[in-house]
Amino acid sequence: MDVVVETVGASTWEISCRSAAKNGRIVTCGVTAGAEALTPIRHLYQHQISILGAVMGGPAELRSILNLVLLGKLQPVVDRVLPLSAIAEAHRALESREQYGKIVLRIGE
Repeated sequence: MDVVVETVGASTWEISCRSAAKNGRIVTCGVTAGAEALTPIRHLYQHQISILGAVMGGPAELRSILNLVLLGKLQPVVDRVLPLSAIAEAHRALESREQYGKIVLRIGE
């Protein structure tokens, strides 16, 4: 891959590093599965891969995105909506990585 966007963290870091092509780039912007990982340094320098850390954005970007959602131009990917009482089920789904998209917890009826 010419560009690998890594949002997961430790559990996928090495795979992401090895997925980058010669002269490729890895952009890391999340650590949902661990903040410390082993890096295959030899692979990086032999393939001349660069790594860039990037934050997700600030308040102005958030307002722009929310405006697109309000206009119906962006729709979040929601795997399921559960009542707050099912929080343990939501955590199990996240920990086992069985969801695709966000899990929303509904407060109240």
